Amino acid sequence: MLDYTPNTNHIGIYVAQALGYYKEQGLNVKIIQPGNNIVESSVSTGSVDFGISFSENVLQARDKGLDIKSIMALSQENTSGLASFTNKHLDTPKDYENKTYCGWGTEVEVQLINQMARYYKIDEKSIKKITTNIPFSASQHSDCDFYWVYYGWDAIDAKLKKENINFV
Repeated sequence: MLDYTPNTNHIGIYVAQALGYYKEQGLNVKIIQPGNNIVESSVSTGSVDFGISFSENVLQARDKGLDIKSIMALSQENTSGLASFTNKHLDTPKDYENKTYCGWGTEVEVQLINQMARYYKIDEKSIKKITTNIPFSASQHSDCDFYWVYYGWDAIDAKLKKENINFV
């Protein structure tokens, strides 16, 4: 089960399937998107054999008692960061004070934003946190000032659309 819609992080999985590597090893691999199912829960219950996830999600799932293990990393480093469109004039994390963060609404996000605020000596309460389904690509003219994004999806998408963003 993928962690999200097919994207650049999944290239190797699809290439291996297209080249028949799974079949050569006697594996019948079906690649599925999570939809309304949560990858970590699906792996824990045995609904799927393997899943792609994020270290943040795996840690949360294990903390909640799910019996899952991380066996490898698709990327050698975390490719996520905080992003804003340049018209928002948020060039550094210090500029996030009195701004609005929009995201998925997870506890990890809240802790990340609060820790960043403390590090940069920003009043963490000054950063409004909103759970939204507005994708980053559609936020340029919204009340959302900055998002936690994955470079391989949102930053590349912005580049392809010739949109200028700040990525921290």
